[in-house]
Amino acid sequence: MSPPPSDDADRDRILARRAIFVSTALAALGCSSQSTPQQNPPPDGSVVTAPSSSTAPTTSAAPTASAPSTLRKWDDVMAAAPPLDIAPKLNDADKQDLEQLKQRLTPTYDALAAAWKGVPTSCGPKDCAKEWSAAADAIHQARDAIKPSLCGTYGGIAYRQRLAEHEAFLFAITKELEDGLTDASMKLGDATTWPRMVSRPPLPQPCLKCAMPREPGVVGGTGILSLSFEDGSSTLTPEAEEALKLVPLEAALVIRGHADPGEADAAKLSLARAEAVKKVLVKKGAKAKNLTVVAIGADLPIASSKTPEGKAKNRRVEFAFPPEAAK
Repeated sequence: MSPPPSDDADRDRILARRAIFVSTALAALGCSSQSTPQQNPPPDGSVVTAPSSSTAPTTSAAPTASAPSTLRKWDDVMAAAPPLDIAPKLNDADKQDLEQLKQRLTPTYDALAAAWKGVPTSCGPKDCAKEWSAAADAIHQARDAIKPSLCGTYGGIAYRQRLAEHEAFLFAITKELEDGLTDASMKLGDATTWPRMVSRPPLPQPCLKCAMPREPGVVGGTGILSLSFEDGSSTLTPEAEEALKLVPLEAALVIRGHADPGEADAAKLSLARAEAVKKVLVKKGAKAKNLTVVAIGADLPIASSKTPEGKAKNRRVEFAFPPEAAK
């Protein structure tokens, strides 16, 4: 089947998007006080599974198991994924938080992996509706899993830092999957079926009254304040010195030092980084008795250690408010 002329494809795409826009606007008008299913991940870390975005029959033609050629291999994608593993030596509070995050996101990654590998290249979304619809559902499940809670983000520093990395990563790879399948469906001569599957208007959200969670540590910019260090160094960079202006000198703080798993003598290096930060804060006027230094070593990376960007994020110091002190 040859692709439709470009003007027909553009016309169909515009009409489909107009219909989606109207339905989205109508759905967004209400703030329902009834028992509408919540699309945000609840604070307990459970995963909200998105309803099927297609009513197409579940039978399909025999597909080819390979992913569309415009997509990278799944193993290459996951090479840059933030970690979900939990080091045995972590303190109990961090372990509990990270276990909840792992339980929340593991089904999401499993569904995306199956979709990434399973959508056929030789069978379009009309003929292989089951596989394509599963991909749309996986995309929505991932995006629902990383939506911020209506009542804010709960959990400690470790949870929030890793969650932020997974949010950015899942947003990027779901867009890559959606765009790759758009290209594949266009090559198969179908410009409208996949957009209808993957475009889902939001459901009305319930009207909630809830207390915002207390921040577990010093916040800077868009999240938990984190000072980055050069590879193998405990010397504060000019950027880190500037960021220290956001640290309240009168507060009691736990200074948590970290190293990337690829750095030598990670425990000693993470301690040196935390001690260097404490020394500067005391010079600025903070009371030494209010500052507790904790060396976490390389047991709590928040980003992939297989990329330079991830390694830089793992070489860090952050500031927790007691009683989140690591034991």
